Amino acid sequence: MTFLPCPAEFFPVFVHQPILSFMTDERSEVDVVEKALLEHIELDARVTLGVLCEQTAPVDSSLDEEERDIRDKLRLTVFIFLITGALPSIRRYAKPNSPLEDLMLDSLIGVAAQVDGRDLNRMLYPISLALPKSGPSPKADALMQTLLNRVTIAARNFVKVKSSKSSLEFEDELGSAMNAVISYEITSPLALLRYFCNSLTGKIFLQQLPPVSQRVVIERLSEVIDFCQKSYPSDPEILFCQWKVVDACPGAVTL
Repeated sequence: MTFLPCPAEFFPVFVHQPILSFMTDERSEVDVVEKALLEHIELDARVTLGVLCEQTAPVDSSLDEEERDIRDKLRLTVFIFLITGALPSIRRYAKPNSPLEDLMLDSLIGVAAQVDGRDLNRMLYPISLALPKSGPSPKADALMQTLLNRVTIAARNFVKVKSSKSSLEFEDELGSAMNAVISYEITSPLALLRYFCNSLTGKIFLQQLPPVSQRVVIERLSEVIDFCQKSYPSDPEILFCQWKVVDACPGAVTL
């Protein structure tokens, strides 16, 4: 199945045609669709990957159950394609500070603000792994702030409810933010360190947590400090923040 180039103004609609064909359960048909989409990426990577990213947004809850199931299936299939078949193209075209890198990060920010924690870990980070490590980036910082906002919501809910479920959600959200810094290096650890210092290691917050959860917070902080010492040993802002957070929570360096 080969698609010929079409005028730019019709390209997004044209890309939707093979995407919708992802609905099939036949592997051979999916292979044909993936080939067509890869051809579209070569024609216009920014538009094609932009349309694909649009399909990763959470499904509208107002849809009926059957339609939601269909859209969820399509959403998952598109994600799998982005982190497998399309990954080489993303790496090739999403150069540092390029429009495509901005588009991918914008998509990640939008999806990260809405999906549940399971989807966040399963789907977003493999895509972020394809993005170039381009140093300081306002888009990457915005994505990090979105992740930290999720931690704040989960932390407030945990303090309020104090259930095993809310504890797990808080730890998962904190783990996601840490993965963004330590595992995938989306941005520097400065924002995460500041968050620990200003929000997680204060006595008022820690005293509201059960002892087990207090220890989890301190252990996660220790991991961040260890990463900073190995990867950012001479960054003055990070060093200052490390000293500040260790003063507030000295147990972080003794675990």
